[in-house]
Amino acid sequence: AQYNGGPGFKAQWSWFDNSIIASTDPVAIDRVGADIIDRKRVENGMKTLAESNCEPKWLKTAAAYGLGNEDIKMIEVL
Repeated sequence: AQYNGGPGFKAQWSWFDNSIIASTDPVAIDRVGADIIDRKRVENGMKTLAESNCEPKWLKTAAAYGLGNEDIKMIEVL
């Protein structure tokens, strides 16, 4: 996984996450992925995606069109 410098690969901002993320909801899976990236950014002394003006804004738009759920409180993570 990579938490900065995309979309191209940048080894200095990558890590082996050792996880599998799967969902029937494409919006929820992107929300969970964005949260994982945010945690890694903060862990490495960086601003969150929102604080860096790089927040995945399509999540709210997609949810507004009924394409999935972007509310992390409503997403079950196992």
